[in-house]
Amino acid sequence: MEAGRTAAFDCLWCGRSWQARSAGDLEAWARLCPDCLGRAGENAFLRFRLKRALVERAAAAGTEAREGAGAALSPHEGGGQEPGAHADEAAARTGADGDPSAVLEDWYLRRGPFAGGPLQDVAWQAELDAAGRWLEGLALGPRIVEFADGTGWWSPLLSSVAELWTFAGRPADLERTRERLLAHGLRAHLHVRDAWAEPAPPAAPADALFAAFAFGRLPADRWPAFAALARRWLRADGTLALVEVGSIAGPVAPDAGAARAPAGLPTPLDGAALREALAQAAFRAVDITAPGRSLLLVRATA
Repeated sequence: MEAGRTAAFDCLWCGRSWQARSAGDLEAWARLCPDCLGRAGENAFLRFRLKRALVERAAAAGTEAREGAGAALSPHEGGGQEPGAHADEAAARTGADGDPSAVLEDWYLRRGPFAGGPLQDVAWQAELDAAGRWLEGLALGPRIVEFADGTGWWSPLLSSVAELWTFAGRPADLERTRERLLAHGLRAHLHVRDAWAEPAPPAAPADALFAAFAFGRLPADRWPAFAALARRWLRADGTLALVEVGSIAGPVAPDAGAARAPAGLPTPLDGAALREALAQAAFRAVDITAPGRSLLLVRATA
């Protein structure tokens, strides 16, 4: 860990004073403000700082998990934990006194029980970055409906390109999304709403519908019904955009992080089966790509 790392710092590139939400945020590890961090793909120094921060943060998270729970190292690349290690620890956080969204946040960040080792965690972060670039490149809008995943992970990106309506089933999930949006100086329409409720104005019909890991948290026999609901949210020629865990064709073995996911977190799915469910719901031009070994990026036209 970089000595003296704090939540408040002066950006190493532009000199801007920045206050991260915590010393564990990626900005604090890299000592780069969000604007400079977002340009890491264009600048060698910024890219170096980002990669170094990812490696150091992943290593620190892995160390904390091993020291806190006495986990044994696995023999696989990167020195990560055995799949299944600390599953009960993560599951406990979804209990009466826990927050399932906090578990999902840890899963996104490969933090604590979900750390797979520096190399695996950097690869995972690279896939998330690729998914963000893909989503931004879709040019969705002008009105986007988002079925929130409980963390608001994708909401700032969506809100920065269009009018965003975000729905979640719990007020706590929307509060986490609100905090993320405020940290980026962005706004959106945030409403508590059952994901299975029928579309209604003024959010519908939407130009685009986005959901992260929605199908991966449903049994496969409910995919056609959920795909049909997504279709009803969209105007003619509207765009459905999904981020899921899985493979383009056939079953997939979960990665180190996903293998430890407790109930309620996404499980790997078969991209071919998802394509069929979307086709049954009258989606056209279904395109499924994989930026790495874990994620699926899905685009379809209503």
